[in-house]
Amino acid sequence: MSGFDGTLMAARASDVSDRAIVRKADVAMPIDDVWRLWTTEEGITEWLVDEAVVDLTVGGPYELYFALDSDPGQRGGEGCRVLSFLPKRMVSFTWNAPPVFPLERDKRTWVVVELEDRDGPGTHVRLTHLGWPESGWSDGGRWPEVFAYFERAWTNVLAALVRHAEGTGEGG
Repeated sequence: MSGFDGTLMAARASDVSDRAIVRKADVAMPIDDVWRLWTTEEGITEWLVDEAVVDLTVGGPYELYFALDSDPGQRGGEGCRVLSFLPKRMVSFTWNAPPVFPLERDKRTWVVVELEDRDGPGTHVRLTHLGWPESGWSDGGRWPEVFAYFERAWTNVLAALVRHAEGTGEGG
């Protein structure tokens, strides 16, 4: 996988594996509200983090800070960028590994969040985490640990979104 230049994600198909993490949830909120929760600073800080920088522009920041007391560069999704969006349907952004994985943290994977109206009231959310490198899985690299971390983390993120929609979540 090639490096991240600060504005755009660049990966060759031959560098990226077919690995993906897919998580789904039905959220008891209208699609407009769920869209706002994922694509605005005000929205994301209602349910997931205490601070964020989100500019819904291709190449704009999509930074979610999970550890505000940590040093800059160690607080969360720093340096992540919006890759694309379809209003009220899909947003994609680059993502990085947690600071405990320093070599992998310098690389970028990407996340696609898709929204769809449910047959009943609410919104179906599908989150797909892609862009995992082809190498680093059996040669001593820590990508298997990073992958396992995000298998758990994205499950928890969508559960927090569901709790927020039901009025039982605590927010960011």
